[in-house]
Amino acid sequence: MQNDSQESLPVRKTFLIGFGFLSAMLCWMVYNFQMPIILAGKIAEDGYSFIRVGLLGTAASRQFWTGFIMTIDNIVAIGLQPWFGKLSDRLESRFGRRTPFMMIGVPVAAACLCLMAFLEQLNPIMLAFTSFIIVVCIFNLAMAFYRAPIVALMADNVVPKHRSTANAIINLMGGVGTAIGFLVPIFVTSIPSVKEATTITGVLATQNFFIEDATIFMLTALLMIVALVLFMTLVHEVPTGNGFWHLAPVPIEFDVEKQQVITMPSDSGKNMDAQKSRESRSLLGDLAGVFKEEEKSGAFMLLAIFSWFFGFNALEANFSRWTQEYLLLSGGFVGQLFLALPIALFLVGIPSAKIAGKIGRKKTIRLGLAFMIGSLALMIVSQEILRNQVLSGDASPNIWLLASTIAFMGVGWALININSITIIWQLAPIDKIGSYTGLYYLFSQLAAILSPTFMGGILTAGEVIAGPVHTWRSLVPFMLISMVIALLFMFKVKRGEADEFSTELEKKARREAIERLK
Repeated sequence: MQNDSQESLPVRKTFLIGFGFLSAMLCWMVYNFQMPIILAGKIAEDGYSFIRVGLLGTAASRQFWTGFIMTIDNIVAIGLQPWFGKLSDRLESRFGRRTPFMMIGVPVAAACLCLMAFLEQLNPIMLAFTSFIIVVCIFNLAMAFYRAPIVALMADNVVPKHRSTANAIINLMGGVGTAIGFLVPIFVTSIPSVKEATTITGVLATQNFFIEDATIFMLTALLMIVALVLFMTLVHEVPTGNGFWHLAPVPIEFDVEKQQVITMPSDSGKNMDAQKSRESRSLLGDLAGVFKEEEKSGAFMLLAIFSWFFGFNALEANFSRWTQEYLLLSGGFVGQLFLALPIALFLVGIPSAKIAGKIGRKKTIRLGLAFMIGSLALMIVSQEILRNQVLSGDASPNIWLLASTIAFMGVGWALININSITIIWQLAPIDKIGSYTGLYYLFSQLAAILSPTFMGGILTAGEVIAGPVHTWRSLVPFMLISMVIALLFMFKVKRGEADEFSTELEKKARREAIERLK
């Protein structure tokens, strides 16, 4: 095992760990872009006829059910992702605590993607829909299986004072994955042979989008496997056992600075009962502990996380349809518009960690929320300007005003997202980093479950009242209100900076770890 000090930030290793996050974000981007179109279809410029009919038909209720189905991944994640993070704290493996989760999750998710396009073609439609949803559930289970462990792997390799910068690098790699994932559908639909194989009739029984969907999903699966191979080749996690998979009865304690296991569970017999007692708490027990603390920074931080993801996921789940149905943009313009976000994340990611080092993590997140609120207020206006240009017959509408507001939103999102999970880690006891990573995802995924369904309900009601086009005017204000609420919660967060101990439990755990080293 390694014994080198980790006082400085291991930049190269952090970038390489980022391949795990890249694979996840690439996949989710394709999923979030393509799935709403497969389910709800695509409306033509007249606002009523369909270019593509989705599996859910043409009724207004398709908006609600699309939003609901888009939350399946989050329903799976909220139940299992925190548990997988907690499970990874206990894994004894020659590949380390976290890597085996990626070795299993990525190939299963890639295989499910490859199946989806084929299942769409089954007859009757009920068989196609049922089979499709079953595979979607398996896919979401596989994605949840490795996400929390792979994020916790970064925390295993970086000391607390460098975690904001390291998280910026991880998110930068995620931004690269997001950009690649968004370009995949645009690239595939521009291939001449794919265009020739596509039949547009506006009727579910006679339309044909099989080649388009199959190529998009298979290319995504291939890119995920490439990312996994690069990760396995270049990242070598510290072993915690001799086999591939064995779960210890309690978490394996790990010295981040020395990059070595402090104690294996089998080596700590005299403390085993005490450790089991601590670990007997469920994730809900950990959550109850956070909300019962006298000082409520942890509770308010989790509520802030819920609020900003509640707003952001509404746009993420509906971006492809909002840009095409309301803004009336073609694929190329949609691509230019969307890329403003990951480019901003790419450019501001590492500087946002530096800003947090200067003014503190909490102030940086508040600044990011202020950017988001201002950008969304401008977006309400700029989306109308762009739509009016397209409706006037302008073949080359000026998208740069709206793209600029999305880029500024990306700056705000970088300031928020880079620093939020590092506050959660700082609040975590030393042997609970995986569990607290799970709490972070519990609240972010709960928001991701409720947001698309809630937004889908608003869109359905809006379609009945104002029609299928004008209902989209509710999307940006929905995000704006969520960010204002998040900012109010952030003003209640008092702890979480890099130089702080989180809780008395962490202080006690650190003292016990030192005693075991003597």
